[in-house]
Amino acid sequence: MDCYIDSDDTFAFIAGYTSGGAPYGTTWEELGLEPFASQEEIDAAYEKLSY
Repeated sequence: MDCYIDSDDTFAFIAGYTSGGAPYGTTWEELGLEPFASQEEIDAAYEKLSY
């Protein structure tokens, strides 16, 4: 699925990688979702986030 191009089992969105190769970004846990949730669930979770 295209909506999972920059994600994995830990990260809903991988923003980038450290110089050592470790990914960083927004985790599924931060969004309150299980990995590989539907695009609608992801969109709703991002709308609820407060930074």
